[in-house]
Amino acid sequence: MDKALELQAKEIDRRLEALNELRSEVTQDRSQFVKLGEHDMKMEQINDFMKQASVDLNTLKIHYSNRITISILVSGLSLIVAIIVLYLRFGLK
Repeated sequence: MDKALELQAKEIDRRLEALNELRSEVTQDRSQFVKLGEHDMKMEQINDFMKQASVDLNTLKIHYSNRITISILVSGLSLIVAIIVLYLRFGLK
C-alpha cells in the first residue's frame, strides 16, 4: 500500500511538472499573437482608410472624366468657329 501511494504521488508530481511546462510554453506562445481587440481596432482603421481611398479615387475619376469632356468640347467648338470663319471668308463669294 505504501509503495502504491509512493508511485501514485510520483505520477501526480510528474503530471504536475508536465502541466507546468505546458503552461510556460503557452505563456511564451501567447506573446507571439495579437490580442483580438487590437486586431479588430487595426482592421477597422484599415477598412476606414480603404473606404476613404475609394471615395477619393472615384472623385479623381469623375474630375478626370469631366476634364476630358470639357477639353473635347472646347476643341470641337474651336473647330466649328474655324469652319464658320473659313466659310464666311471664302464661301460667300
